[in-house]
Amino acid sequence: MITRNQLVPNLNELQTTDVFGSPRGEQIITQGTPERMEMVRLGNSWVIRTAAIACVTAIPTTTASSYLWNGEPSGGKSYVIDNIGWICTTSAAAASMFGLLLCLNKAPLTAAPATADTLNIATLNGRGYGGNAATGHTATVVDDNWWSVGNSGNTNALTATGGYTLWCVLEGSVIITPGRILGLACIAVNTTAAGKFIIQYHEVQIPNVTS
Repeated sequence: MITRNQLVPNLNELQTTDVFGSPRGEQIITQGTPERMEMVRLGNSWVIRTAAIACVTAIPTTTASSYLWNGEPSGGKSYVIDNIGWICTTSAAAASMFGLLLCLNKAPLTAAPATADTLNIATLNGRGYGGNAATGHTATVVDDNWWSVGNSGNTNALTATGGYTLWCVLEGSVIITPGRILGLACIAVNTTAAGKFIIQYHEVQIPNVTS
């Protein structure tokens, strides 16, 4: 039963009450903690930094500049992407536009591509990593359709682009299921510019996930 009430109730310990709703019958829910805090508290939230890879000047096809592979077995955890960033580590030496491109492959892989790099992963709550993620560069992938994410960046007249950063908020809209690989690339005015991807994600056991 929904009881009409404009205010959030202040309940005592173990006290129960009816569900409260707005005058339009909407259920009133108030988030009492910062966004995503509870997910991070569970202990499977991570930040990965890839190796520095040169930008591309066209939308890729079968080569991923960088990648994130979910090495979980079938039925294991999925990687839910919160944010993806990119930071320029080698200047383009010219005014440039930068944009981020992704490609999520349909077919799972039994192993990470041979161009795997040493995993550079940071914790969001102090817990050590014991999972199966893998990253690498210049990997051959299936062209399952690359798409752009976030807004492009324009350095305008600036020719020194080292340190230039893009940040794309995905809020869980990309999910890497077990065995699948997420290809990443940054498109720019020339291949002189190189940069590293920053991937913030959660490893989550999702019931009835398509695999």
